[in-house]
Amino acid sequence: MRWSVSPPLEQTDAMVANPPPLAGIRVLEFSRIIAGPLCAQQLADLGADVVKIEHPVNGDDMRARSPKGDRRGAGFLAFNRSKRSICIDLSTPAGQELARELAAESDVVIENFRPGVMDRLGLGHEQLRADHPELIYVSISAYGATGPFSSRPGLDPVLQAESGMMSLNGPIDGGPTRHPLSLIDIMTAGHATSAVCAALLGRHQHGRGDVIDLC
Repeated sequence: MRWSVSPPLEQTDAMVANPPPLAGIRVLEFSRIIAGPLCAQQLADLGADVVKIEHPVNGDDMRARSPKGDRRGAGFLAFNRSKRSICIDLSTPAGQELARELAAESDVVIENFRPGVMDRLGLGHEQLRADHPELIYVSISAYGATGPFSSRPGLDPVLQAESGMMSLNGPIDGGPTRHPLSLIDIMTAGHATSAVCAALLGRHQHGRGDVIDLC
């Protein structure tokens, strides 16, 4: 099954003569909602070829938020333009093997599962980089891969509350209020994009990939 995603930008004569900075870079994305998808989208905007792996039944969770029921609402497209998308059932051995084959042909892997999930699927950074040390592997999670809270799930509203951000919003004499934008997810995506660009530069200089644990 292949989901419909906004196609990559058509190559103009000017783009061929002056290719974007990440032209030729391949990104494999195992992420959903905002932080991971926005990072991958920003890399696509810079010229990378991004392939997004989606759930075979529901796809990215943001697809369900389309008011027209077409699975391509503004909320989804805002973070997933300029990508290609395929569905793989990662719970099956065949799906896991296909994902490993795609990763072997990629420069960057981005995932935002809870720590340990990709390892159980045979797609963790140690497993994928064993035969592909040039790979740049990006893990985005609420609390990072280590520490007492690492196994906890987390979404932007939860982190807004825990960080105290909600106490800065709303009426002066009222209670904490969520910021209407998912600011933490958006800032996380920006940090992830800059980290990937730095890792790509580092790989160009010393030939090795990297592991980026971002929360």
